[in-house]
Amino acid sequence: MTEDIELEIYMDWMSQPCRAIVALCMFNNIKFTIKEVRLMKGENKKPEYTAISPDGKVPALREIKKTTEGEEDVFVLLESHSIMRYLC
Repeated sequence: MTEDIELEIYMDWMSQPCRAIVALCMFNNIKFTIKEVRLMKGENKKPEYTAISPDGKVPALREIKKTTEGEEDVFVLLESHSIMRYLC
């Protein structure tokens, strides 16, 4: 991936599929930022998160591409197997 792409992983540490995605990124030196979504506190039901993942499930991957105008195009991918396959 190029330097102008930022990856955000929305996850809860209690979720094994979320931890698998983080491990994949770490073992393959993929830069990412963790955005914690605590399921037990109901943070997955907040409007800020349901705008990213309408069903309120974790994990979610958000890819932000920087454009020359400084704007950002956002790509969101849900479901751990799809995310890991995309990252590979």
